[in-house]
Amino acid sequence: MKLYIAQHAKALSKEEDPSRPISIEGREETEILACFVRLHISIQISKIYCSTKKRAFETAEIFNQFIKPEHGINKIDGLFPNDDVQTFINSIKDEKHDLMVISHRPFVDRLISQLVSGNDIELVDICYSSVICLNKDNGHWLVEWILRPDIIE
Repeated sequence: MKLYIAQHAKALSKEEDPSRPISIEGREETEILACFVRLHISIQISKIYCSTKKRAFETAEIFNQFIKPEHGINKIDGLFPNDDVQTFINSIKDEKHDLMVISHRPFVDRLISQLVSGNDIELVDICYSSVICLNKDNGHWLVEWILRPDIIE
């Protein structure tokens, strides 16, 4: 099983818009990255899980357009910045199909760390619209690749 973990796109500040939708720059970066993934990496995911926050859902919509998961987007609770990552890990432990999850920092940082190392040591520096691919092999999660918008522009 592969798990694609993404940080939501850049969003407007609370002062600009309290609902914090993604910014034009964030949309453009995410579209470029999602297009690159579609054209250069063979991703077959069953569904996209995303936080119920607007910026995560809008990011999920962009990936959904390019990757077209079989079961679309699933907004779920438990993916907010400070939520317990173990709850999410437990919810996907029996999944057989590849998945994508789109959330927030520090949740994505802790999720990656818990899966790969079993603790909260920060392993990678995830930025907006970045995607990291983890591959579960013999019960262990390994980092397969990382894509950041600044390396594919």
